[in-house]
Amino acid sequence: MNLTATSRRGLTNFDIKVLGITLMFIDHFHEMFAAAGAPNWLDWFGRPVATIFMFLSVEGFTHTHNQRRYLSRLLIGFWVMGIGNLVVQHFFSMGNFGLMNNIFSDLFIGVLTMYGLQTIADGHRDHRWGTSY
Repeated sequence: MNLTATSRRGLTNFDIKVLGITLMFIDHFHEMFAAAGAPNWLDWFGRPVATIFMFLSVEGFTHTHNQRRYLSRLLIGFWVMGIGNLVVQHFFSMGNFGLMNNIFSDLFIGVLTMYGLQTIADGHRDHRWGTSY
């Protein structure tokens, strides 16, 4: 069987993102409507989501042409989600309940760690100790 570039099999990164977003939506649906009777087993769908997005962040970091720009986009996403959470909490009084649904913070810290380790390894390999980049 001859596979050409147009007849690839498997999931693309976009397909995996759509899967992660769908699973995350089901999990958040349970969080929002548990008091209204949404079954607890809906929460199980959200379990692999963080792993999926961490995998995709590693893929994105290793295949991007500009790692600093990739890191800055994750930082901006982290800030936007943080501000969005504050706005939602302000306008929809939730009592003691706080929104903790900001995966961009974890993605940013993970990619920042990869960037730091790569920078240290590159400096060690090139013997550039103490040189700014």
